[in-house]
Amino acid sequence: MAIAGPLRNSSGHEVANRKQASLVTGAGGDSGAAIAARLATAGHEVWGTVRSVAKADALNASKDKGQRLLLQTLELSGRSSIDALAQRAADWRVDVLINNAGFSLFGAQELLTDEQLQLQFQVNVFGPLQLTRRLIPTLRQRRGTDIWIGSMMNYAPLPIQGANAAS
Repeated sequence: MAIAGPLRNSSGHEVANRKQASLVTGAGGDSGAAIAARLATAGHEVWGTVRSVAKADALNASKDKGQRLLLQTLELSGRSSIDALAQRAADWRVDVLINNAGFSLFGAQELLTDEQLQLQFQVNVFGPLQLTRRLIPTLRQRRGTDIWIGSMMNYAPLPIQGANAAS
């Protein structure tokens, strides 16, 4: 995934005029990793999130030397993980929050359990919303921006991906 041109906040102002701090959720996946790498290459201080300590350690060890990218753990299905990351992020002076983490649940609606559907919505909707709400004061103070990245299934859902399209 390529990001062309300068990054802009919600008011259309270019945000690359000073050292920026960005938080990218889902930085262990293809699009999240590409976004985090692009921001780091552009000079941003980048904190990316992944679901496990092992993955964070592996990605931190394999990143390019000098790249200002640090991977942290975040489990969007758990409020305590969201709260812990939000507490750390308050000290980071985040300018750009990119909610990219999520997953797809495949299956016919009548076969999916309530627990599966609740997890889908917690990870794709409510978890990112909880994180965003915690970071809004910092984002407002720094005239930052919040970006949500969803699934293409929202625009062209398949019969077995109704839960993902809805979330």
